[in-house]
Amino acid sequence: MGLACGVRGAAGGYLRARLQRRLPNNALRLLLGGLAAALAVAYLVEAG
Repeated sequence: MGLACGVRGAAGGYLRARLQRRLPNNALRLLLGGLAAALAVAYLVEAG
């Protein structure tokens, strides 16, 4: 479980670094916030 979380964190950091040059800061925040919200909903659906 820890390894999976670490890999996801590293992938997210890499993705943000790559996108930061191409997207405005507000757009990047909305994109990553939307992804986090979608993951939260997916986890809640799976748990329910």
